Amino acid sequence: MPYTAPFLDDAGWCVMAKRGGFRRWLAALTLLVLAGVAVPYGVLAGRQDWSVAGFWVAFALAVVAVILRGIRGWRDV
Repeated sequence: MPYTAPFLDDAGWCVMAKRGGFRRWLAALTLLVLAGVAVPYGVLAGRQDWSVAGFWVAFALAVVAVILRGIRGWRDV
């Protein structure tokens, strides 16, 4: 792929391309962080069964999904 110049605004500053959905992505990330603390130390506190392992597996898959959603629009400029 040939080199292309970065996006420049009218003043000559390099700017990022505008993509929608950043606030939703950030909200999802915030909820994941809160769930990663609240669920194991709150809802699942003291439990020693498969629900704890199930939570962490689901949590890990959700983290991967959020990361993939966040980077899907990255382009090599």
